[in-house]
Amino acid sequence: MNTLYVTPTARESRRAVHWLQEHDIHFVERNLFSSPLSEKELWDIQEQTHGLEKKKGGSPSLSTILHLFQAPLLIGEAIWIQGFDETEYQQNFKTQKR
Repeated sequence: MNTLYVTPTARESRRAVHWLQEHDIHFVERNLFSSPLSEKELWDIQEQTHGLEKKKGGSPSLSTILHLFQAPLLIGEAIWIQGFDETEYQQNFKTQKR
């Protein structure tokens, strides 16, 4: 399942949502303003996307959080796309623009 982490006021987030919908790509949209991530979710995503290990008893730094969430962030089984680039979306989903 694809999860798209968005900040709804960001133009790039709106473009990513529109592109996925237009191409009938199934995804779950996660609004980071109305549904912020927990510390555990941050670590899970950090480990999934960067292969970094959590330091015992540590918590993500502000710079780590800001680096990870330059919305939109699309994460799927074999996909990790930060920001919105139509060409990159097309390549990852093997679609043609309609």
